[in-house]
Amino acid sequence: MRYHPYVTCVGGAVLNRSYRVTGPVVLGKSHPATGGTAYGGVARNVAENLTRLGVRAALVSVVGDDVPGRALLDDLERIGVDTWAVRPIAGRTTATSSTVRGPGDELVLGVSDTGVLDEMTPERVVEPLSRVETGAWIFADATLPDATHTRLASTRRTRDLRLAVDTVSVARAARVPADLGAVDVLFTNLDEARVLLVDRRRPPGETAHDAALALLDAGVRSVVLTLGAEGQVVADADGVTMLPAVPSAVLDVEGAGDALVGGTLADLVVGRPLREAVATGAAAAALATEVRPQVHPRLTRQLVDARRAAVPQGV
Repeated sequence: MRYHPYVTCVGGAVLNRSYRVTGPVVLGKSHPATGGTAYGGVARNVAENLTRLGVRAALVSVVGDDVPGRALLDDLERIGVDTWAVRPIAGRTTATSSTVRGPGDELVLGVSDTGVLDEMTPERVVEPLSRVETGAWIFADATLPDATHTRLASTRRTRDLRLAVDTVSVARAARVPADLGAVDVLFTNLDEARVLLVDRRRPPGETAHDAALALLDAGVRSVVLTLGAEGQVVADADGVTMLPAVPSAVLDVEGAGDALVGGTLADLVVGRPLREAVATGAAAAALATEVRPQVHPRLTRQLVDARRAAVPQGV
């Protein structure tokens, strides 16, 4: 098989607003705060991670036909992500997520307006998918409508593509393709895996090992089940392996999962074995936790390789 160093990422692109209150929080009162905006969304973040790691990436998504949407597209083009398949939708606002944190960094309030992502219908992904070469990788996040996941799964089978899916959150996990046999790599955590399995009337078991095996039994070809600081469970036809987390000086864990996906796919697209690829993803995730932006702004393949090499137990 010929490997294609190109990944098409299908899913969310979001404007993130975050605020940190500088004093005690009293509900119903106005508070001085510091804050800022950044761009996120799982598929968007994975595409940026891939690009920074030297892999060509295209984003298939929607934004509002508004100032934030145009700014988001400009930022992606600056980074080098292919944006031709990101569609501005007239009359809709770009997906936003806003958080307010207290002085101890605890979450006080989180709100989101992501209704525009419902416009990611099967019809909107048909043309981008038609341009994906046989054997190439598609990544999809679980913000997509069910019908779009179904289209991705059927296209994966008829076109001999490779499909990676991230369950994103407990609320979104059940949205992954009903045809789990079309999923080459499923990225999930234990809570999300349990939701997905229960939704399909399959017992998730008691442990991460049990859940990974249950997902394989349900048809998934390989599983990367993340356990935060404990590491990752990797499961496929070769068995179940526990890989350690890469040590880091944690500042903010937002974006670590997206970095894990991006780093893993960056190795898979050039034919590296799954466990080796996940070790690379774990190094990228460790780096992501050491910065405030969801994607490390200075991420490179050299930086990831150096962090991975520094882990004594390596793989």
